Amino acid sequence: MGSIDAAPGRRAAWAFLAALAALRMLFAWHLPFDTDEAQHLHVVWAWTQGLLPYRDVFDNHAPLFQLLSAPLFAAIGENADVIRLMRLAVVPWYGLAHDVVRERAIDERIPCAREREAQRDEARQHEETRDERPPASARGASPSVQARRSTAIGDVRAMRRVPAQPANATSAAAAATSRAS
Repeated sequence: MGSIDAAPGRRAAWAFLAALAALRMLFAWHLPFDTDEAQHLHVVWAWTQGLLPYRDVFDNHAPLFQLLSAPLFAAIGENADVIRLMRLAVVPWYGLAHDVVRERAIDERIPCAREREAQRDEARQHEETRDERPPASARGASPSVQARRSTAIGDVRAMRRVPAQPANATSAAAAATSRAS
């Protein structure tokens, strides 16, 4: 059930990504150039000529893109299709940026997301090994802990089931007063 049913989903995901890549290539070759693209590549060209931004060439953007693009631009050389090729060259940077943001968001800002991934992995392992243990979310978590987990991932219904806890004594007194009246 696990690996056989997962294969069509994976195939669909890969087909979707392949279609997106094909569209990206189509758009790179057929959409008109934006004025910023030429400006960025002019600064990249300046780097390949030994000129420095802000000293020899003015640009109002931070130089990270130009710094990362200069070696590829030098390898491609000066030709008419350089803007189209550089449009495609940024696609791996998008993927890298996505991975960095995802890792930081999961590791630092959303600790329950890491737990949710662990539960998902455990559920997959549960399916593959045919183990009869329930997933971690069903083993011993109190309703308030489950509600906090649910609200962290956007389940608004859980907020209606468990009343909110006041953050400090002042808000607790205010909450008690409002309940009494």
